[in-house]
Formats: sequence, C-alpha cells, structure tokens
Amino acid sequence: RLTIGAGPGDRQTAVLSFEDTGRGMSEGDVREFFRPFRSSFDGGTGLGAAIVYRIVEGHHGRVQVESEPGRGTRITIIVPTDLEAGEGREETWPRPTERAS
Repeated sequence: RLTIGAGPGDRQTAVLSFEDTGRGMSEGDVREFFRPFRSSFDGGTGLGAAIVYRIVEGHHGRVQVESEPGRGTRITIIVPTDLEAGEGREETWPRPTERAS
C-alpha cells in the first residue's frame, strides 16, 4: 500500500510524503539510498532516487528517508515555499563547471 500526502510544513515550507507498507530497508540501505547506480529492483538503473535528490537539493529542499525492515519506508520531501528562504544555503553537490567557449 502506498500513501501520498502533501501540505504545509513549518517556517515557509511545503512537505510531500510517500509512505509504503513494503519490505523496508536496513540502516545501510537507507544510507546508500541516493547513491547513483545502486538499485534493489530487477531492471532498475539506480538513478531515480539520485535524480530526485538532486532536483530537491537544487530547489534548496531536503529529502528524509525513514525505513525499517519488514515495516515499509517513508520518504519526505521538504521544500521552501519562499524562494528567498533558500538563498544562501550551501550546495551539497558540486556545481558543474562552465566550459570556456
């Protein structure tokens, strides 16, 4: 079962949540969840979570993952609703370098 929620968060943020009653993940799997090219699904590329993470971080948001084996997983995305609220926040990923023309 998948439950999706959305609503206001604290301090000028919006929250999206995705919670399932699936198999869950170990602590190690949660730590590696956003690592590119790592998939636990047959035929998966391992890019989906890494792309979501990058998009959310690019909008000055954050992603939280809570999971327990046998009990499912909850993924929460928190993004600022005010564009100025995210300004000045350090990037967690390096920015691409500009090419000289």
